[in-house]
Amino acid sequence: MADKTAIFTLSQSAANLLKLKRYSEALPVLQSILILDPNNEEALYGIGITFAQLKRYPEAINAYNRALKINQNNSDLWNYKGVALFELGKYSEAIDSFTQALGISPNDANIEKNKEFAFKKLIEQNEQNCLKKSNESLALDWNDKGTVYFKQGKYNDAINAFDQALKITPNNGNIKNNKIEAQKKFEKSKIKPVSSIVGVIIAIAIMVFIGAIIVGFVGGLINHQTNQPLQISTPQPTTTKSIGQLLQEAETKRANSISQAITGIQQHEILH
Repeated sequence: MADKTAIFTLSQSAANLLKLKRYSEALPVLQSILILDPNNEEALYGIGITFAQLKRYPEAINAYNRALKINQNNSDLWNYKGVALFELGKYSEAIDSFTQALGISPNDANIEKNKEFAFKKLIEQNEQNCLKKSNESLALDWNDKGTVYFKQGKYNDAINAFDQALKITPNNGNIKNNKIEAQKKFEKSKIKPVSSIVGVIIAIAIMVFIGAIIVGFVGGLINHQTNQPLQISTPQPTTTKSIGQLLQEAETKRANSISQAITGIQQHEILH
């Protein structure tokens, strides 16, 4: 059987520490009571209050639940459990706890106010969730636009689209990575025109160099030919005949022709 005297002494010590708001010191005292009496409702209630004051809300809720298994008709337990759930942003569950508390103590104005405030926060939370979903959808639209621009090689437009998406969802890792890739591609695209210009300049320089060689070669040939001495051929002298010689030659040719003709006639007559 639990030592009631020891439990009473510890309970008094824990109560004094709680009044002084010395929660860290009160906690081990309350836990000592549970070692002596694991089902001590007052100790569990005090532990729940202590954890809540230390902002250790999940542990506070666990203590309240253990106490409620012992006594479900304690409206304070339901109310403080609701407060802990409220602090965790679990407004719907908090409303359920406040409703349980009001079922036991329907005229408790503080519990009623807690429930109303939880309802207000729940409505705001739902509105924020709807807005968040809407914003997430809009961010995804911008991300999709950026992806299309990226595939089209419009990297600067892609970066702008990803920036719009990140304004809505700044912690979206996928969109951040997409922007980084677009920035890399954009930087590479700026380098290409410079290399192309350099290539053109080099090509022009090579052409000028080759042209200079050709011009020099042709100019050398011309100079070589210009420096060569002219080869003038001298016509061979011809023998000039006198008119008398020409007439004599003509007469001889004519006599020979007549002689040939007479010879041909004579041959013709002999044959006959």
